[in-house]
Amino acid sequence: MNKTKNSYYHDSNASFNFPWGGLYFYEDFVISEISEGVVLGRSQFLEAMNLANDYFGIEKPYGLISNRVNSYSINLPELMPIAKKFGDLRLNAVVLHSGIGYENFEIEKRLLKFKGEVFFDLDQAVNWIIKEIRIYL
Repeated sequence: MNKTKNSYYHDSNASFNFPWGGLYFYEDFVISEISEGVVLGRSQFLEAMNLANDYFGIEKPYGLISNRVNSYSINLPELMPIAKKFGDLRLNAVVLHSGIGYENFEIEKRLLKFKGEVFFDLDQAVNWIIKEIRIYL
């Protein structure tokens, strides 16, 4: 996993690394960086969900930033049944480092019903999450 794309990871309140990627927790959001070639399925979603629920609780609104520094796939049929168990996840920002992935995110956003935006810069995604999450606090 190429962590150099995430200049924020040194400042995270908590971080967790798995063979499938890393999660970096901050006050109101979590940044995910998934490893190259991974297919995210039910077991990875449950690991991430349990960490998010432990960190934020089930009533604190928070956002997710998917920093897509690598190419990977999401098994949407496995995610959809458990997506609502991610506590009070309200926002989803995706940072693309190429044009590839935009259409996939639009499909994910429609199916999962999270408010989401696409960015090509991590700083812009962080600023958007910080601004938007205030609506829910």
